[in-house]
Parts: sequence; C-alpha cells; structure tokens
Amino acid sequence: MKKRIGWIDITRGIGMLLIIIGHTLGPYTFSTVARVIFAVHVPVFFVLSGYLFSQKDWKTIFSKLNRNLLLPYIATCFIMIVANWIALHHQNPFIVAKIQTHQFIIAALYGVGTNTAIPFMNQTVFAIGAIWFLVAMYIGDLMFNLSFKIADRFKSTKLILLLSVAECILGFILASKIHFILPWSISAALESQAFYCGGYLIRKSNLIERSFVYPIIGIVLWGISAYTGFFYLNTGYAANPFFAILGGIGGSFTLMVLSKYLELILSKIPLVLKAIQKFGQLSLLVLCGHIFDLNILGLAEIVYNQFIRNSEIVATIVSIGYRILFVSLILFIIPRIPFIRSFFLNRQYPFNFNFKNKLID
Repeated sequence: MKKRIGWIDITRGIGMLLIIIGHTLGPYTFSTVARVIFAVHVPVFFVLSGYLFSQKDWKTIFSKLNRNLLLPYIATCFIMIVANWIALHHQNPFIVAKIQTHQFIIAALYGVGTNTAIPFMNQTVFAIGAIWFLVAMYIGDLMFNLSFKIADRFKSTKLILLLSVAECILGFILASKIHFILPWSISAALESQAFYCGGYLIRKSNLIERSFVYPIIGIVLWGISAYTGFFYLNTGYAANPFFAILGGIGGSFTLMVLSKYLELILSKIPLVLKAIQKFGQLSLLVLCGHIFDLNILGLAEIVYNQFIRNSEIVATIVSIGYRILFVSLILFIIPRIPFIRSFFLNRQYPFNFNFKNKLID
C-alpha cells in the first residue's frame, strides 16, 4: 500500500468539512459564504484525484472503483432504504421518511443529487443525496483513464488537456440543453474532467512547490467564481461555467497549498493534526455517514429548533457542530465493526474467505 501524503489527507478533511457546512447553512443557504463553499467543496476532490491519478489497465481500475466507490454506494443506499422503510411504518421524530420505498430504490439506481423530472414519462426521480458524488467519480475516473489511453495511442499528452476541455464543455451543454439530470450524474462526471486535468497539471508542473504567486492567483479565481454566482456540480449548473471551472481549480490549489502549511503548523498540535487527517483518510466514510444523517435522521432539525430562539446564526453553528460530531462518531464506530466496515473501508478491511468458504473480515 502506498504511503499516505499528510497534506492531501488534510485537504480532503477540509473538503469534507466544507461539504458538511454547505449542507447545514439553513437561512444562509444562498449567501455569499455558500457561494464560496460551493465553488470548491466538491471540485477539490476531483482535483486531488487528478493530482494522484495514474493510468491503469481496465481490469485493475474496474476492480478498484467497484471496491472503493460502488460498494460503499450500494451499502449506504441499502441502509437508507431500510431506515426509510422503518420510518414509514413506525413514525417518530428521530428517523424521517421522506419518500416511498420504491421511490428510494429508483433514486439509488438513478444516482443523482437533485430531484429530476424525466420528460415524456411523467416520472420524477428523487435525489439520492450527496453520495451522487461516488457514482460521478466512478464515471469520471473511467473517463480520465480513457483520455490517457487515447493520448498514449496518438503519442500526445496534449490530447489529455484537449479531451478534458471538450468533455467539460459537453457536460455544460448537456446540463443546459437537457431539462433533466442524466443518470449517475453523467453531466457532472463530464465537467469533472477539467478538474481531473487541473490536478494532473498541478502535479506535472510541480506548482505546489513553486512561487507563492500561484496560490494568490488561485484565491483570485476562487473569489471571481463565487462573485459570478453559484456552481452546483451535482446538476452541472454554473452561473458562469468558465469562471466556475477556473475557480474550482484555483480554489482547490489554494486549499492544497494551505494544507501543506497546516501540516507543518499543526505538527506541534498532534491531536488536532490527527483529527483533520482522519477526516481526510476516511472521507468516503464521512460522506456516507453524513448523507445518512442528512437524508434519514431528524436530529439536526431538533437541534436547530432548540437554538433558533437565540438567533439564526447560533442555531446554524450549533447544527453544524452536531453534524460534525455525528460523523465523528461514525468514524469511531464503523471501523470497529467487522464485516460492516469492509463495505466502507474495503481497502483497509477487505472481505476474505477461509477454506470453508465462510465469509470473514
């Protein structure tokens, strides 16, 4: 197993915290703060994937993606479907049923982050929630690997950039022209190719180690993206696609550089450093736990209502604190449960079969 890079785990940890905060802004959902968060909180994961990407044969990449992305997606969907069914038949304020069981199953199969109406079918497919990201990255990894294969065939690395830009443009065209979201968030996967390529070029150019001017440019691009409007990658929508892509790459790069400095600073506070890195190391588990809390549990609303009498900002901050505490408990509990942990952390805890063909962890 490759040695982990500390600052990359910190960047992932920051990205997950931004996702949690972005989903818990309440009355500030359409604020400037929200625009700043949405400009980078999902793109940063695609940029990091591009930074770490290495070309693989198709058998290897399918095996990796099935274990690391598809397996936790299926497990999380199954758990949510069961919990939703329980809530439908045993109403209580702690587990909330929002849709019927068959609608939840269709949502899991379709894999998008926002409700979408399928034309000519009089059918609405409900959102599966934030784990749309897992299936979008599944498709995105395959697309970027294909770009490398094509570039190798024509012996031109420039083709990776050209293909990534073309796919990104196609993603925005599909998102704007087709009035429904394609299954498995395909438009988002197409748009993500620009972020993969951005991460790849950052590594190839060794920008992380170069002049402090580049992070300043990154901050400026991030700010311009937020200023021009929202970027909702789950639907493929951006108020300004050009600046949304540049801002996503620039903001991600800024977070990467910041994380390198944070690693040095926090080395003197090892408990804090370890906690942030743990969020990054287990970011996939954090996402799955967060979507269960977001889609199924009613605790955040109860917490918010308890503090709204003080002020909206206090209630919002406390709700964010609750959500972070919830996923922290998930990070503590799930890795300690044999068999269950293998669905979410298969790399660390793969399924194994003994000679009696009995499943063990």
